[in-house]
Amino acid sequence: MAPAAVGRTTLGDDEYDPSIIGGSSISISEAPWQAALVYAGYNDFQGQFCGGTIVSSWEIVTAAHCVDDPDLGQLAPSQLRIVAGTSTLSTSRSTGVAVASITVHGEWDDVHYFHDIAIVRLAAPLTLIDGVIEPIEVATTSPSAGDPVVVTGWGSTSRDQDAPVWPTKLRAATVQAVADSPCGAALSAHGSIFQPSTLCAASPTYSADTCQGDSGGPLTYFDEDRWVLAGVTSWGVGCAEPSFPGVYSEVSYYASWIADRLTGSPQRIARISGDDRYATSIAISRAGFPDPVVSTPVVFIASGVNFPDALSAGPAAAALGGPLLLTSRTALPRSVAAEITRLNPDKIWVVGGTGAVSSRVYSALADLAPGIDRVYGADRYETSRAVTRLGFTVNDDGGLPGASSAYIATGSGFADALAAGAAAGSAAAPVVLVPGSAPRADSATRALLSELGVTSIRVVGGTGAVSSSMYSSLNRVAPAQRLAGADRIASAVAVNAAAFDSSEFVYLTNAYSFPDALAGGVLATVDPGPMFTVPSTCVPRSVLTAIRNLGAEEVRLLGGTGVLSVRVAHLRRC
Repeated sequence: MAPAAVGRTTLGDDEYDPSIIGGSSISISEAPWQAALVYAGYNDFQGQFCGGTIVSSWEIVTAAHCVDDPDLGQLAPSQLRIVAGTSTLSTSRSTGVAVASITVHGEWDDVHYFHDIAIVRLAAPLTLIDGVIEPIEVATTSPSAGDPVVVTGWGSTSRDQDAPVWPTKLRAATVQAVADSPCGAALSAHGSIFQPSTLCAASPTYSADTCQGDSGGPLTYFDEDRWVLAGVTSWGVGCAEPSFPGVYSEVSYYASWIADRLTGSPQRIARISGDDRYATSIAISRAGFPDPVVSTPVVFIASGVNFPDALSAGPAAAALGGPLLLTSRTALPRSVAAEITRLNPDKIWVVGGTGAVSSRVYSALADLAPGIDRVYGADRYETSRAVTRLGFTVNDDGGLPGASSAYIATGSGFADALAAGAAAGSAAAPVVLVPGSAPRADSATRALLSELGVTSIRVVGGTGAVSSSMYSSLNRVAPAQRLAGADRIASAVAVNAAAFDSSEFVYLTNAYSFPDALAGGVLATVDPGPMFTVPSTCVPRSVLTAIRNLGAEEVRLLGGTGVLSVRVAHLRRC
């Protein structure tokens, strides 16, 4: 039943209204899969009438009776919003995501409440944030009798259904799964019929239960090593009434039905970001190296305010088994120092001379690892070659394999080299910078490619980036292939098409800003996937098509909303 100002009830019979009694208020981090169903046109608190569970970026599982009233019929998508990522319902604002469609189970029986389950598909995907908005896995087996299970929701905290008390803060209670036999007996005593799709749960003293407003919400349990969705709150006799358990739709019974109705679009839209470029590089480092057992072999440090020196560093860092972190030229951010301490590297490599990373920063870094050194050259091209040798040249012990392929990009801009970073990482290949407008590759570049044992070269960008004569000279070193499009975004699509046939992950980064992609290239190597460049406010059709063709299950946005807006998170087409 909806709280306060909303007149419409979700049930035709108050006797079936589920209501959370007992328990306590919780943070959304304790149930980040929790969603609220809210009527459009009301603030979040007034409009909330049911709960739901996030099972993907696009889909919410809820109860059929929440969206298909026995008397008023099925809700139209335009009448509904989904609120997620908060434990407190706003009493003044209308937030949430619009709904595209509602699918009620084909055998839903609004008299007996059989098959009380439905799926709400969103008009735009949720951006997943660890501990805030997370999908939960659908259970394939049910909890055993006596197992602790958790119910959550914003339902009434009063047993008196004529005087409900609506909390603004999400609440949870731990109850226990009830065996089928006593569940069936309780239902029979009430004149109802036990179904294989039914799951019952109650506290031993009947002091905790779901209540009005909790309908459609999750019943979860901890199965071995993760939380799973075991039930959907359906109905009960009163709230926490002695001898009658809460009744839930048993999710394991519907696992295939749910899976068959999930969208074919990427199921997860995640954002890896911090408050600024330095914090974002830390977030990316934590995603790629979440738990260093003893130490991380290396950490690369590069300037976060200028791009050239670091363009070749991502593939080299990935090849040596460490992340790339950013710093300002004159001061090492404390947060970056803390991340280096967490990583406990054997060695730190500072990319660039003192003009890029000052002696003061170098001294601060020297206190954080047993070894430290600079890798740099007289200009960006010599620095690129030096970084490449560091990451890929066979050393005296034969510890590094060289590189059978190499990516070549212009050093006069950052877009093409960054686009190549993930593809190069997936092939254990370096990215080598050249002066793209020069008539030929210089002797130092040709010598480097031969030294590495390169047998194929991929040149990124059109003739405006890397001239035809430069391409021809590279082709004489090893067979070359040009990967290019009409612009930097199209060139990234071409690079990824040549490198990836399929991928579980896809990374999006801003096509016109370099910092987040510098660190992101390492992550895209550790968790392999193509990295596409996009505008800050939308996703081009060519990129959306590529994501679909790759069969990607997750899209990872590198950077905050100032770098990639909410529209990008919603995969809005340009």
